[in-house]
Amino acid sequence: MAVAAPIHRGPKFKLLREACARNAAAELHYRTGDDQLVTARVRLLDVDAETIYTDRPQSIGKSVRFRERQVVVVHFLLSGTRYAFRARVVKPHCFVQLNANQRVPGMAIGQPGAIRPHQRRADFRMSLASHKVVAVIHRGSAEDGGSCPVQARPLKALLTNISAGGVCTVVDRAEARDWRLGDTFFVNFELPAVDDDFHMMAELRHTRPIHDGLSVVAGLKFRPWSLVRMRAVVRRITRFIASEQRRQLRRSR
Repeated sequence: MAVAAPIHRGPKFKLLREACARNAAAELHYRTGDDQLVTARVRLLDVDAETIYTDRPQSIGKSVRFRERQVVVVHFLLSGTRYAFRARVVKPHCFVQLNANQRVPGMAIGQPGAIRPHQRRADFRMSLASHKVVAVIHRGSAEDGGSCPVQARPLKALLTNISAGGVCTVVDRAEARDWRLGDTFFVNFELPAVDDDFHMMAELRHTRPIHDGLSVVAGLKFRPWSLVRMRAVVRRITRFIASEQRRQLRRSR
């Protein structure tokens, strides 16, 4: 896909500062010594004149190791637009100050020469903040095509955004205390102005604490399930996202 012209240095820093203020999720793409493409997830936490700071990179089922001066391609989403830039790792391991009382393990990467809009529609995430969508989540097993134990306790969670590939939820910290990356969940929810509800199997891809640690943001990636026609589901979600984009565009005029 063609990439638009670079954003100039003034707006670039403003863009990064806004992304860090929102702790925007980002993906780091890089290649290993044997030319394997690896993707790791981080949150953009802080930025100064020379450096961007993230939390510790995570990747499901893989060890993530970075070295100084390693080239990474960073993708992040802000205000409905996906951006991408190339940068080099400055410090593979460091501590990042979140506030006056808290530091977290993280990484530092250098400032990029340019940041470009780079929209990938399949991964576009639509905010659900204005709709207050509540999902019912069950812990489950991905074995034998996906099953939910009879004794599984339903949990209510707030959906904050959705894409064709998954959802982001907010749950109470106590409810998520034993969740592990890669765990399987079954997620049931309804979307505004969509006739049928959704019953999805998903995998936990990332978590982060919010509200001073009282709640947890959890990213769930949809997984193929024999009981669900995934192509039909993706089309329904994509139509909902397109409809929401048109509605927001009308409101902004």
